[in-house]
Amino acid sequence: MPPDHTPTPHPSAPHTQPDRASPTHIRIYTFGPLHIEWVDQRRGYAHAIPEQNLCIKDATTALWLLKLLLSQPHRFALRDEIMEHFWPEVSSTAAAKRLDNVVYALRKLLRPPGSTHVLLLRQGTPANGNGYQLAAYPHIWVDADAFSWSVEQAARLERFGEEALSLWESASQLAARGTYLAEERYSEWAMQRRARLEGQHRQCIHRLAALYRQHGHHALAELRLHTYWQTHPTDEDVLRPLLELLGEQERYQEAEACYQQALEALQEEGRDPDARTQEIAEYLRAKQIMRQRARGEHSALEHAAIIGQEPSLPAASFVPAESGVLVPAHLVLDPSPRRVEVCDWPSWFSEQVDELKRMLSGWQEQQLACSHVQALLHEQIERWNTMSDQAGKTSSDVLLGRRLALTTLATVSAALLTKVQAGPLTALLLEEFLAQCSASITACWHLLNGDGLGTVEHALAKYLPLLVALARQSSPYQQKAAYLAAQGSLLMSLVSYHRLRFRDEQAYADQAVTLAKVSEDCNLHVSGLLHLGGACEFNGQLKAMLQACQEAARYLDKVVLPLRSNVLADLAYAYACNGQVQEALASIGEARNLFPSEFAEVPCFLSSDHGLFQLILLEGLIYLSLGESDAEHVREHSERAISALAQFGQLPSTIMVPERYKIQIINHQAAAAVGAGNMEEFEHYLLAGVAGAKALSSEKRWQEAVTVWRKARETWPDEQRVMKLADVFVEG
Repeated sequence: MPPDHTPTPHPSAPHTQPDRASPTHIRIYTFGPLHIEWVDQRRGYAHAIPEQNLCIKDATTALWLLKLLLSQPHRFALRDEIMEHFWPEVSSTAAAKRLDNVVYALRKLLRPPGSTHVLLLRQGTPANGNGYQLAAYPHIWVDADAFSWSVEQAARLERFGEEALSLWESASQLAARGTYLAEERYSEWAMQRRARLEGQHRQCIHRLAALYRQHGHHALAELRLHTYWQTHPTDEDVLRPLLELLGEQERYQEAEACYQQALEALQEEGRDPDARTQEIAEYLRAKQIMRQRARGEHSALEHAAIIGQEPSLPAASFVPAESGVLVPAHLVLDPSPRRVEVCDWPSWFSEQVDELKRMLSGWQEQQLACSHVQALLHEQIERWNTMSDQAGKTSSDVLLGRRLALTTLATVSAALLTKVQAGPLTALLLEEFLAQCSASITACWHLLNGDGLGTVEHALAKYLPLLVALARQSSPYQQKAAYLAAQGSLLMSLVSYHRLRFRDEQAYADQAVTLAKVSEDCNLHVSGLLHLGGACEFNGQLKAMLQACQEAARYLDKVVLPLRSNVLADLAYAYACNGQVQEALASIGEARNLFPSEFAEVPCFLSSDHGLFQLILLEGLIYLSLGESDAEHVREHSERAISALAQFGQLPSTIMVPERYKIQIINHQAAAAVGAGNMEEFEHYLLAGVAGAKALSSEKRWQEAVTVWRKARETWPDEQRVMKLADVFVEG
């Protein structure tokens, strides 16, 4: 272990970097668009390289050189090879001069403020030639290297009969961002490594699916296979186990739809499906017919699916709901639902999703407002929570079934998206698309309350750009599209926050505010301003944070009561961060007095992201912030934070608290314990926070835990008990 007892990190865990002995200065994300971050070790923050640094002379070519070196073995390339790649038509003297300028620019680009490390080194010998090499890990962490390391370690462990599921999962999460150097798709120097990484990604998906099936986690296996196959529709090696899983659950219509989608993709490439794929499809069709004969019945939809006809939906029966909106008759909820005995929860949830999909077409025919569609879906999902409680929230079948149901709803618009993008955009097609986006975004809010960060990011990446484009064009559908696009932007802002992409977080929040104005929904506009204020904080813009919260406070009398309380709480925290103590305490007191006793009839984006738990968190954060700026009274402020955060444990069991908030509160309880000098409480909450961060796959929650541990090490520098806790980050 290094001299300062900092844990040596796992290469696939960028958030567990060591401190001063061997600091990681740079994090580079190559999956998807290139993203570079400077890491502030002492504060525990990662910052994207400022825009002005990317505008220096030769910056564009410097980034090309960076990507070329990342694609080479050992991050090394000869000078002659670099010049041949970039300036093949230029004389060697001129090319050498250009290269020197580009090297200087790249060194400047990679050097964080205050650092003296040289991260681009000149290497070589007269015999082998001179070249340039990027510094190794831990000075430069690269997601592609961490991904390959995890895959290789997993394969090595399995060779010796050891369990490697966690390593395969870590690798999968790293690769989920997208294609390696997506902007250099046609650069020859990137193709070889991209092909190798894509091969490892396929290997990772197959191993994960196989391991999940071995452990009986069929829903997770399906999720991994389906997510990968949606972006690789001609990969039959992935399609076949996906069809098998759907067949095992007797979800024959979904299996047939996947097979037909694969046929279309293969035909575009002039290929026929593999004989093995055709055999599975035929087997599932025959199995479906046998099941129907055993039941002695055929519904119109099932019969149409078997014989290959376009099904015609029966006319839906609608009745007026309390809100005055017509609701499909079979969706009217019994205010005191009867106890339902369910033995096969995954199948039960699957049937619920199929029913909702059919009902979406009925809502589309009525051209309902997206807020009404979301309200109806939100009510039904909340009913799932109530009914699944009958089996207990710890039942793996219930949790996996609900998770898969939400995932299916979140990706419901994927099949329609191709038609919308291909055009022409008819009124009927747009109504159908917006209805499906309403369902997807509603499901995404619920997924974000659990461990669905990756699913939300994947689902929204597909259709959010189109929603934003529709929201920016004048049309009869502009307000509907803006209402949904603003929510989608808020969701992506939250995802970016948990991925430590704070610049992206602020950009999405700013976009949400703009789109909410177009939608003319005041609740959404104010919610966007609060998200924007939070994003400003993590980008070091504390005055802008306060301005955003003050702007939100201008609309207090125009928003629902629960949101008014949260506006005042956010404003109080912004005051505290800006050193305005009296204003902070007055505003949080007003927020507490204003908070309603009941939290009902609010949009799903508020009920999923606001509540008494948020007020408790902000109250604790205010005292922690005051403690940071008032060194003489740290213990006093910390004890007040402990008292405030302790209210979390007193919440009624009927209040559902999102996991991301639970872990954030726990992490700050650990921080308050450090400030109060209570080592026992610190250890208890730190371990709980680390476990929760791993379960959520949230880099932000993990970063919080690391930061708290570092504060504890500074508070108790000679305490071996604190030093030993570093091991939990190595194991992560």
